[in-house]
Amino acid sequence: MNQQMIRPNFSRRLKSLLCLCVFANASAGAADVAPAAKISTDDFFRKAGYHGALISPGGQYLAVLVADHDNTKLGVIDLANMKISAVYSVDRKEIIYHFDWVNNDRLVFDTVVNDGPLNEPYLTGHVFAADAKQGNDFRLGGADYEFIFSTIPDNPKDILITSGGGSVYTQNVYNSILNEICSVSNAYEFLADHNGKVRLASSTDDKDNQITSYLDKADSSWKELNRSQKSGGMLDPLAFAADNQHVFVKSDVDAPTKGLFEIDPESGDKKLIFRDDHVDMGHLLFGPDQKEPVGLVYSPDYPTYKFFDKGGAIASRYAALQDAFPDEFVEITNYSKDGRYGVVYAESDVDPGQYSLLDLKENKLTLLFKERPWIDPHQMASMTAITVKARDGLELRGYLTVPKGAAPRQLPLVVLPHGGPELRDAWGFDQEVQFLAYHGYAVLQINFRGSSGYGRIFEQAGYKHWGTTMQDDVTDATRWAIDHGVADPKRICIYGASYGGYAALMGVIREPDLYQCAIGYAGVYDLAVEIQSSDTADTPDGRAFLKKMHGDDTDDLKARSPVYNVDRIKVPLLLIHGKEDKRVPIKNLNELTDALDKAGKHYESLVKNYEGHGFYDDANNVEAYDRMLKFLDQNIGPDRAKAAAVAAAAAP
Repeated sequence: MNQQMIRPNFSRRLKSLLCLCVFANASAGAADVAPAAKISTDDFFRKAGYHGALISPGGQYLAVLVADHDNTKLGVIDLANMKISAVYSVDRKEIIYHFDWVNNDRLVFDTVVNDGPLNEPYLTGHVFAADAKQGNDFRLGGADYEFIFSTIPDNPKDILITSGGGSVYTQNVYNSILNEICSVSNAYEFLADHNGKVRLASSTDDKDNQITSYLDKADSSWKELNRSQKSGGMLDPLAFAADNQHVFVKSDVDAPTKGLFEIDPESGDKKLIFRDDHVDMGHLLFGPDQKEPVGLVYSPDYPTYKFFDKGGAIASRYAALQDAFPDEFVEITNYSKDGRYGVVYAESDVDPGQYSLLDLKENKLTLLFKERPWIDPHQMASMTAITVKARDGLELRGYLTVPKGAAPRQLPLVVLPHGGPELRDAWGFDQEVQFLAYHGYAVLQINFRGSSGYGRIFEQAGYKHWGTTMQDDVTDATRWAIDHGVADPKRICIYGASYGGYAALMGVIREPDLYQCAIGYAGVYDLAVEIQSSDTADTPDGRAFLKKMHGDDTDDLKARSPVYNVDRIKVPLLLIHGKEDKRVPIKNLNELTDALDKAGKHYESLVKNYEGHGFYDDANNVEAYDRMLKFLDQNIGPDRAKAAAVAAAAAP
């Protein structure tokens, strides 16, 4: 494990690990049994068996989402006897998505549905209430479109919900009575204090500026606290301090990266709590009282804790948990109200994740279930952090995954640029990476400029540089793998989805002799189509974002669009797309294949009806990844010699 994950010594050891897979029969294939020797494509990509475990405030019950074929159920375990006390499901087409405890005996949950033109479900705006013991469940109603926003501390009957119009309501979970308490135009996020009073809101204007507003105590009116265009940075409210006056925020205002600050919205006073010079902070960690953060997580290369009281009880508790789960990242995700019980989640680059129950009084840790018990971590490949110098000297960070048991020498390599592009690759279990490594391919991921997580300047360096300096970063990382002897220079393929699909095509256009094949999945191939026809362009702030990202120079857009540059492509292509993709309309693919046909270029394609931006249906996913694997095997893998011979024999 990287040195940043070294754990402090702790004399007491957590004990009594006991496997209790109480939902073994509730999810097909999810029983905690010894995995088969061979892992199928379906095993890698089917949905997790269990996820999202939450303990009730009184510590009596545990609720968890359970996959059941094409549906998801909400199960409740009585922790006194480890038996199922309730299982809730909605219509087969309506899937439970998110849930929370209102009190020790009452839950709320919302749903997604997949009865429209897409396989992928979308939020319904339906909120339900249910008992911890089977029975008395019903749909809440009243607002046009509801989303669970938050429960209210010390209020066992009401929750906070938001509507699509930027309003917040309280709603009684027993009689469904609804009361509007505030409204902020274009607000997409709110923050309530520890008394349940909504006092901060985040919204956007038609120029894609983020606006943070606070509720002034003196006159009960909403006032602007920060506007990104004026301040030069974002300010994201995270949590109120215990005094209900100060607020912890993530911000890069007057700072190179997003750090943690404590502010007073009334006075504007701001105090820096933590900031790393290279990467943005991640999320907060809370102790049993759940009122004040005790630390945070950030990820320079590997997930790293920062505790505000290094010698405190929470830091020591995490050290003990790391001893119980060596080489994994561990987090106590939620607690019972009295602080006796906590739900522990552990995952790593080779472990898809597992949930345990921590009894702090008895100092006992009980393994509850694994998210994907059919995946054997011992068969997975380690993910190693790397640093690459770009041609202009900029430091780039990323990850190299080598097939288990293989030496990192002269391997077939898949270069995997991430989507977004305002996302980042991070250490952890990645289904695509493990699938490729399991089948013998090294995988290279690089966080090129334009990625998020490395500060505002690094992210904005990608604006109007799709296909130019952003692409050069991917090229430089590929050459790094060649120069270090990891990759066989005659067996390299570039594959990506969304922006990554764009980068895959631009990779073989700008570097025709570097790669032996390319795979584009839901890729952007015409920047003008993205600007004019994607669902991002449906709103004023979305259009402002696209103009900021791409510019509006027609000649420049064509120069940076694969569809106008197919003449430079020398290698086989595999193109995958969902016919109902709104984020990257299929017009991108249609234009590209038309251009490829006119230029006489070879390609394969897989298009699926009812799929959007990435396939959702399990069978379609299996088909897509099996096609990818066959394509890779023929071009840079074990079947390439045979495929080359067949192609030569068929040549005129």
